[in-house]
Amino acid sequence: MFKKVLSLALAIVCLASFAVVGVSALAPEKEGEVVYTATLTTPNKIEDVQGFITYDAAVLKVVEAVTPNIYGAIINTNEAGTIYFNATEVNNGLDFTAAAALIEVKFEVIGEGEIAAAMTVEEMTERNGDSYYTNSEKVNEAVVLEEAIAEYVAPTTTVEPTSTTTVEPTGTTVVEPTEAPATDITGATGTPDKDPDVPPTGSSVAIFAAIAVVAMAAVAVVVLRKKANA
Repeated sequence: MFKKVLSLALAIVCLASFAVVGVSALAPEKEGEVVYTATLTTPNKIEDVQGFITYDAAVLKVVEAVTPNIYGAIINTNEAGTIYFNATEVNNGLDFTAAAALIEVKFEVIGEGEIAAAMTVEEMTERNGDSYYTNSEKVNEAVVLEEAIAEYVAPTTTVEPTSTTTVEPTGTTVVEPTEAPATDITGATGTPDKDPDVPPTGSSVAIFAAIAVVAMAAVAVVVLRKKANA
């Protein structure tokens, strides 16, 4: 009972400076941002949880903090270096029987140093049951709290290859050159028997010579006959 009164008193005292958040989830959206996530798993539903997160304010600056699986949680980010949170649901309980994010914090990296954050759970009570955490100590080993920080990763642009059209070579027809028909000196087609411009050679010359000798002999006979008659 004392723990419930303590949680309620903390909520009332800090209400003016605490931010009431809705159900949402965070992710680093640009270079220089990181998101811290505390993931909780419990054997049964819980009815209250209270704790704080510490970080190096010289390195990190709080941008936003949410409890994605708790509606109406109270979060105080006004103190540099420490984030306080508190949530209570007595009637229906808060269900973390399957691993789920308890709190998420988006930070901006503003300095050099270790990018880290750590949670301390001060109080956590099973719905209508025993304590899971008390005085900042875990008293039920079945409860699992995991912490992680995700850095921004620039999306990669994939260039899709454009389709190409392959033109297959078409068959070609080779036209063989035809031989032009021979033309004789008169313009008629065919192969001429003899080129008139080419002088006779070989046997033709011998025939011409024989004819010339015979002709000269005949002339000589005629001349001799004329002399004899005279």
